[in-house]
Amino acid sequence: KYKIFSLTHNYRQVYELAQMAYNYRQLLDNKEFVDIQKEYFENQKGFDKPKYYLFVDSIAIGKILQDLLQYRNDTFLQTFPIAFVCQNHHKQQITNIKNSLNLQDKDLQILDVNQVQGKQYPIVIAIIDKIIDDNLLYVILTRAQYSLTMLSFEEKIIHNNIEKLAQHKNIKVIKLSK
Repeated sequence: KYKIFSLTHNYRQVYELAQMAYNYRQLLDNKEFVDIQKEYFENQKGFDKPKYYLFVDSIAIGKILQDLLQYRNDTFLQTFPIAFVCQNHHKQQITNIKNSLNLQDKDLQILDVNQVQGKQYPIVIAIIDKIIDDNLLYVILTRAQYSLTMLSFEEKIIHNNIEKLAQHKNIKVIKLSK
């Protein structure tokens, strides 16, 4: 017989992101939440939890992008583009925001969710909408190395598993007001 092992240490992500991604996978497999903190070194802990913004609009997205660029500049020695992951129907809106902020490709790359599979980025921002299925959502959740920000135009969380991650404090939900 074979013994199946489950990998708990994700060497691509810091603890806070890996904790969320691991427990998302647990949810998909109908398993209990697990704290994987003991699997991580101290220098892989202490980063921000993934953020999930509700009720965003173009102005809020611009402000969040500026905050992420400031975080990048304050935290990292090298500059790199922030990866903005979205589906095709959001690309023009994000391009317009990028242009209105005078951002260059060295600051922000706009990527289709299908372009990011198997890749990693230090900072990821992504639009989560109703048509993203569990598999694409998992791809988004596992691309960031240090920081993940999710955006929703909705007033409430629309994915049950994201709601469960929030209830277990694996993500920080921020509801913007109109």
